[in-house]
Amino acid sequence: MTEHFPPEEVEEILSGGLAKERCRAVVAHLLRGCEICRSELARMRRNAVPGPELTPEQSSAYDGVLERAVDFASRLSTLPLSEHHRFQRALSLLSSGRGVVALIDADLALAGLGVCEALLARSWAVRHDNPEEMWHLANVAVHLTMQMSPGE
Repeated sequence: MTEHFPPEEVEEILSGGLAKERCRAVVAHLLRGCEICRSELARMRRNAVPGPELTPEQSSAYDGVLERAVDFASRLSTLPLSEHHRFQRALSLLSSGRGVVALIDADLALAGLGVCEALLARSWAVRHDNPEEMWHLANVAVHLTMQMSPGE
């Protein structure tokens, strides 16, 4: 793609106001390495008016969200494609805060690598806020691994 994007569109991306498809096109263009657009973006960032300073609690919460997103993406990338949907579904159900009960109520079998990784991911995510839930989810994951074949 040889099209360069006007600074107004890049500003809209930074503020979260650009349409999803157009945002993807601009980001893809930047990731392909367009030096003209990257230079413009760097100039805009240098000249940007800083936003309000985050409190330590806000900064910690923000870091936690990013840490969990990276952890979930990392876990998902190691799974076979056949387990991606089960991982995502199980993780979504576990994020409801109802624990393993949410999986049972949704008739999601407590088996397979995707579910096991979702249990571990959620266990890691709640480790600071709910150590008892962390232990419970990890313990269920351990029991699931005992049912798996060595190949899994």
